[in-house]
Amino acid sequence: MTNAVEAVDVSLASFSVNDQTFPAKGTMPRGWFKPSNVKNGWNLSKDGAYEGSHCLVAKTPMDGKTAGIAYRSNFRAGNVSFYVKVSSEEGYDHVRFYIDGVMQRMVGGSGPRGFSGDSDWTFFSFPVPSGNHTLQWTYEKDDSYSAFLDTAWVDGVSLPPTTQEISVQKPAGVEHEDGKTTNYFPETTVGFSSKAQTFIIKNRGKAELSDIKVSLTGANKGDFVVKAPSKKNLAPGASTKFVVRFAPTAEGVRKAGIRIVSSDTDEGKFGIKLEGTGLGAPVIGVSQPADNRLGDDSGVRNFGFATVGSTGNSRTFTIRNTGAEVLSGISISKSGKGWKDFKIGKPGSTSIAPG
Repeated sequence: MTNAVEAVDVSLASFSVNDQTFPAKGTMPRGWFKPSNVKNGWNLSKDGAYEGSHCLVAKTPMDGKTAGIAYRSNFRAGNVSFYVKVSSEEGYDHVRFYIDGVMQRMVGGSGPRGFSGDSDWTFFSFPVPSGNHTLQWTYEKDDSYSAFLDTAWVDGVSLPPTTQEISVQKPAGVEHEDGKTTNYFPETTVGFSSKAQTFIIKNRGKAELSDIKVSLTGANKGDFVVKAPSKKNLAPGASTKFVVRFAPTAEGVRKAGIRIVSSDTDEGKFGIKLEGTGLGAPVIGVSQPADNRLGDDSGVRNFGFATVGSTGNSRTFTIRNTGAEVLSGISISKSGKGWKDFKIGKPGSTSIAPG
């Protein structure tokens, strides 16, 4: 790996630290990997991080070997910046940074050979053109001896924007606008749920779309039910689905929203509006006599004695609708061992208005 590329000296330049420190949440960043051409990888460390609680530290290799960690993606043009600290045999054991296998000159280090010695945190920044690139950090040892702590650290990494691109569709091929599209659900009776609506999340970009999470927001979020997508990470061109049902808990117009969080660089919190109308439910009541309401499957009425072959006493039952919507589809049937010994007349109506 030769042809070192010199970086712009930004040691005195102004810069900003990301709101979310690297490595985020104290975990190994997704997509980072140990290259196949190195002996050891790099680990998480709580020891002396530049910012936040953790940094990355090289797992010190044997003499003549290398520890490396890399990240590969499709980037928009921008800069990769980071902090490096090294504690090594000066001039012999180096921390180095490569873009697509080309070593970048770390100004302030030991010339084009990399950064070595016993050095505190130092800031570096390198331009990255648009396209697919592999960024690699290494700690490389010579064939003999060691000095100081014999390792290197990396922290505060800021990458150029990657080119993943979220697309939310319903139905397939019909794209929603972030925060603008409203999905309407049919009128649904309180206590019931509507037919599910299926949404598609697709990655239209050239980099992986990762860490996808779908959640409900808004004042009436309790009136909607979401089944999360089966995939949290999408390769370029891949898609996944999630479904939403309207299950109103009260009457009237109910509004909420869907928030889709992902690694999309400009639509990382994609919003969808939801709206449905809850209808009051019909409530059946059966009485006999008219002022004596019977319990469901618990009311028993005695018809007295009757001679076989003759007709005994009759009873009149009253069906009422005490709910807020029309009670419809009313029908009456017989059941039980002695069902043939009873005759039932038809109800006066198959539907009853509220009250």
